Amino acid sequence: MSVKKEKKIKLVPKILIVNNFTRAFESLRKVVCDAVPQAEITVLKRTEIKNVKSYDYDLIILTGGHGRKFILEKIKLRRQRYWVKNSHTPIIGICLGAEIIASEYDSEIYQLQKVVKLFTRAYFCQQNFLSRYNHPKVFVSHLLSIRNLGAELEPLLCSKNGVQIFKHRHKKIYGLQFHPEINYLYQDGQKLFQEIILEISGI
Repeated sequence: MSVKKEKKIKLVPKILIVNNFTRAFESLRKVVCDAVPQAEITVLKRTEIKNVKSYDYDLIILTGGHGRKFILEKIKLRRQRYWVKNSHTPIIGICLGAEIIASEYDSEIYQLQKVVKLFTRAYFCQQNFLSRYNHPKVFVSHLLSIRNLGAELEPLLCSKNGVQIFKHRHKKIYGLQFHPEINYLYQDGQKLFQEIILEISGI
């Protein structure tokens, strides 16, 4: 009597992108789709996530956008702040998203005199799975600078403009202060971002 082998069901990974009204959203979506083409991607504006459950997703990405006042005064963005502190779902924050994470974990965030918008070379603060990218070039565009991280966060990539990549010491949470989605063909940020996606999501 032959025994039929059970077919393994391949689950489709689910990614939620929270759009904080970034101007480069379509480029960001493309970078994510290129990294995990098999994923089911849900896109919601930050005004649409009040009743969303983070555990329904395998990865949450918090985009950049305008919100300097929200960070400095620790107002609004409540759902994203709650997830950053309480969710067990892997989270990646980009620019404003990274500042939300840094702010919630008691990091020092400074307002610069003017917007910094340039390509910059960065260096790794410690050996990690991204270190093979020697002095990667990333694109920064922000008015806030993340300098001294809270005790629960650790820096991975730094530049003269501040911490560019950091992670939570115990949770699957990463912050990217640079923009991997802008001019991504001319910088290394896209590759770094995509490797982080694959590293923490288990996809």
